[in-house]
Amino acid sequence: MTSFRTFLRDELLKRTKKNPSYSLRAFAASLGMDASTFSKILKGKRPIGKKTIEQIGKKMGLSDQDISAYQRATKEIDEETQLQQHYLTLAADQFTIIKDWYHFAIRSLISTNGFKPDRRWIAKVLELSVKEVDEAVERLLRVGLITVDKNGQWKSTGSLSNLGKGETHNHFYKQHLRKALRAMDEVPENRTNYSAMTFTMNSKKMEEACARIVRFRRNLANFLAEGEECDEVYSLTVALFPLSHIYKTSPPKGRK
Repeated sequence: MTSFRTFLRDELLKRTKKNPSYSLRAFAASLGMDASTFSKILKGKRPIGKKTIEQIGKKMGLSDQDISAYQRATKEIDEETQLQQHYLTLAADQFTIIKDWYHFAIRSLISTNGFKPDRRWIAKVLELSVKEVDEAVERLLRVGLITVDKNGQWKSTGSLSNLGKGETHNHFYKQHLRKALRAMDEVPENRTNYSAMTFTMNSKKMEEACARIVRFRRNLANFLAEGEECDEVYSLTVALFPLSHIYKTSPPKGRK
C-alpha cells in the first residue's frame, strides 16, 4: 500500500485532470487546511501524523479501515525514508571527512595535553575559520568519530582509516603536501624534518614497498604518541614516485 502522502498527490492529479482549473489551493480549502501547509505535506517537507491522516481521511470519505491502513503504511514508509536519508547523510559526511585534512586533525587534537573544548580555540590552532570547525565537528559527531559527554568532555572514538583510491584520496594527500610546503617556510626547523633521496628501483617491488611504508608509518606514529605528553598534532607525509618515465617508452607486452 502506498503512503497517504502519495494517495493525496494522486487524488490532486485526478482532480486537475477532470478540471484543469482545479488547484492545490482549492484542494487544501476543501480539507480545511492552509495551502502552504498542505503543499509542504505533499512535497514531504512536513511530517504527516496519525491525527492528520485521520482528519483528512474523514473529510475525503475514507473508511476507518482505510484510514488505519494508510496510517500504518505512512509510518513504515516515512521511517524507511528517514533511515535512507540518515545513511545518505553519513555517506556524504564520510566522503567529506576523508577529503579534507582538518577532520582527522581535530580528532587528533582532542588527545593533546593542552586541548580546549572550544571551537574558537580549535580554529585558531589549526588556522581554520570557526565555520569550518563547526561543520567539521558536527560531521565527526554524526559518524561517531568523536563524542561529547554531558559534562562537555570530548573524546575521539570509532575508526575511519581507509582513505581508498581515486580523486578523494588524491585530494587528501595534495592538501597534506601543500601543508608541508607551507610548514617548510613558516615552522621552525627544530619542529620539522624534511628528507629526500634518489635511487634506482625494481618497480616490481612496488607492492612490497607500499606495505613497508604502511608498517613504518604506523610504528613511528605509535612511538611518537606514547606517554601522556603529546602536545601537538603532526602530519607524516611519505611519497614514493618515479622521477624517470622509462615505462612510457617501453613497448606494450607482446610487441617488439
